[in-house]
Parts: sequence; C-alpha cells; structure tokens
Amino acid sequence: MSVRLTLVDVAEPHRLGSLVRQNLLRGEKSLLCEDDDGSREWAPLDRTRFRQEPENYQTKYADASLGRLRVVLLADRCATQFKIRSPVVEAFWVCVFERGGGKLSVPYSHEPMIADTSAGIMREDLPGTWSTASDGNSRLGMRIPAGHLRRKLEALLDWQNADGLAFNPVFDMTRGAGATIRRLIGSLFNELKQSDSLLTNEIAARSFEEHLMLCLLLGLRHNYSGAIHRQTSSCAPRNVNRAEEFMHVNVNAPVTIDAIANAAGCSVRALQIAFRRFRGMTPMAALQRFRLEAARADILSDRRTQSLASIAAAYGFTNSGRFSRLFRRTYGVYPSEARGNDGSLAMAYPERNATYFPGELPEGSRCGAMMENTQSREAAGCMSI
Repeated sequence: MSVRLTLVDVAEPHRLGSLVRQNLLRGEKSLLCEDDDGSREWAPLDRTRFRQEPENYQTKYADASLGRLRVVLLADRCATQFKIRSPVVEAFWVCVFERGGGKLSVPYSHEPMIADTSAGIMREDLPGTWSTASDGNSRLGMRIPAGHLRRKLEALLDWQNADGLAFNPVFDMTRGAGATIRRLIGSLFNELKQSDSLLTNEIAARSFEEHLMLCLLLGLRHNYSGAIHRQTSSCAPRNVNRAEEFMHVNVNAPVTIDAIANAAGCSVRALQIAFRRFRGMTPMAALQRFRLEAARADILSDRRTQSLASIAAAYGFTNSGRFSRLFRRTYGVYPSEARGNDGSLAMAYPERNATYFPGELPEGSRCGAMMENTQSREAAGCMSI
C-alpha cells in the first residue's frame, strides 16, 4: 500500500478543476460523464483584481489517497471561490482552516455560513454548493465516500436503513468532537509529510479511517444523531467472548469495529455498551491490548529476527517511540529492556491503573461519552485503535 502526497503550484485558480479530475482514482473517473470536467469550478473571487495583478495569484495544492479516503491541502495567496455546477461522485467533505476563513452555501441553506480556524465544514458534494476562501488562507480537506459513511452509520444503528444522511454544515472546532477532528486531520497531514510514514501499513490506514468516521458520526450533529443515542441494546457476555476470540485470531490483520461486531453477532453500539459493562473498556481498546501482548510475545521470542520497529508496525503501532512508552506503561520496561543482557526475561510489573490505551478519551469528554472508543494522546502515533 502506497501513500503519496503530491504538491503542485497553480498560478491560475480555474486550472484546479482539471487538476482535481486528473488526480481522481480510476474507479471514480468511471462514475463521471465525459462532460463532467465543468462540474466543479474554481475561480478568483475578484476577477477584476485577477486581470490587473495575475502575478499575485498562486494556489498550493497537495493531495493523497489513504485507503478509501482522499486528503487535500489548499493554500491560496489571494481569495478564491468554488462552485459545484452538476452532479459529481457522491461523497462527504470535512474541511478545516489552518489560516484565514471563508463562507459556505449549500442548496438547503437560506444564507451563507462562516468557516474559519474555529469553525469547520462538513458538507456533501451537491450541485448548487458554493464556497469562498479569503486572502492568505490554508485549509485541509478530507473526502469520505458517501456510501461508505452510510454503511458505517447503519452498523451503528443495528443495520437499519440510513438513507439521506445529512450533517450540520458547520461545526465548532474549539472543543469536544470538533476539536478532536481538527487535531486528527492535522496529525494526518503532518504524518503524510514524512518520507518514512508508517501509514503505508494497512492496519494503521484502516484504523485511521475507522476512527475518523466514528468521530464524524458520533461527534457531529446530523439527522441520525438522535437514533444513535437511542441505541441502548446490549449483548450477552458470550457475544463479548466471541468478539475477543475474533480479535485474538485476527490480531495482526486490519480489523474494523464492524467486523468485530459482526463476529460477535450484535450491533456496533451494542458491542461498545457490552464491553464497557463486562470488560470496563471499549472493543478497540481490547483489540489494542491483544496486539500489544502479541507484539510482546514476538519481542520475547527466542526465534526473533525482526527489529522492534518492524514488530510494532506489524501490529499497527505507527510510531515506535510511542509504542515504547505504551509498552513500558503496560509491562514496566521498554521493549528494548524486555530481555536482559544475558537473554533472560526482564522481571518487571506494569504500573497499576496507568494503562491508558488509544481508543479511549477521559470520562466526561463529550466526544468520549458519545463514542466510547475515540483517541487518547497516544492515538496520533498508535493508530490501530
């Protein structure tokens, strides 16, 4: 699996449309008509200014594919505008401003909404949508296939039909779920800038995708939020045991919460409730423990040939430094100290009540209370949650 962040400079804003189409995945291009080149339009916000000083206009554009996600960076020296004129590939976009701000108008809104460094955008690709961006702006965007997000929602709703999913277009990024989403997207772009990014690991990429979609569905307001909160069913302990057996067998595979719930025979939400009740943790935190224990077993193996970093990556831990700290907090020693100089097993005990796994937020956090399986501070570096 390859992750490529391509950066280009565009002198004329209207050229962005053809650039975006050029970078679409092959499967997405097949969904477009031959005349869809004009479906999206970028242009200077002030056309008179552009004619008078075209040399001042420059847009930095970068994009990459991460599994089924598309991540995009846009930075405009001068203000631009964007319009969707005709139907395009069905998708949702989440956008956060690093600098500057802009306005968004969607077909069902009566007036434009303001977005800036404290207010993010969550919109669908619908004809009639338009937005503007100010001078000197920089924004990060992430596109999620609409069908994929709907299937995730249906899993949360015990496989009830979830057609017509619609989010509130603007969300608060200063606290709660919105702040989590802003940090999550920012950390992803920082990681993609690294030449040795471990996001090429399929487990890590799938885990990030899973985590982002749960943040969006459980943390942001949409027309199914009430239905999710009313999902109070639980499953019997045997379903928890089935889930744990599935985790154990698939400890080094890119497992999703949907797959675990399917193996357990209950809905995602029911599984989360059951694990909180019977195990005192989230399902993904339990999976993290299985993976950490499997990594420890490999490290202590007499037949070990891989490096510590390779072992960590094999189980989805994308940052070896954070993996080492998590290992020490759990087992009392760093991975490199797990075997003594003479080859004997190091005798140490984990710190009690100090095991804080990625996939869990502190109690009382709005997003944590809703999701029960979002990130801790380690999640940015250990994405297999």
